[in-house]
Amino acid sequence: MDKDGKRRIVLAIVFGIFFGLICAFMATIRKPVEITPLLLIAAIYTRTLAGLFIGVLGEWVIVNNKLLNTLIRGFIIGFLVSLPLALPYGVGATAGFGIFGGIYGLIIDYIVSKVL
Repeated sequence: MDKDGKRRIVLAIVFGIFFGLICAFMATIRKPVEITPLLLIAAIYTRTLAGLFIGVLGEWVIVNNKLLNTLIRGFIIGFLVSLPLALPYGVGATAGFGIFGGIYGLIIDYIVSKVL
């Protein structure tokens, strides 16, 4: 792995942690489900994990358009990593945690791809 690949992973993880903290904070305000410390830790963990996968899978090509590929790739990774957190709580939580996971993933991938 080259230097840019390592920087991409580190930067994506940092943004994953950042968005995980935002997600945990927003969950305490919106309260889509009963908020427990474990749920908050899981929210931070899943966003951090999404950042890791986004960093590692930076070369994954879904479509030939670079910008569209970045946005789709980030959304898919963020959404899929968030599903285990969301599914046990039903449709409302899946929409909240899952869709926002996709949006956070999209943003992370976009920022990291622009910086590097």
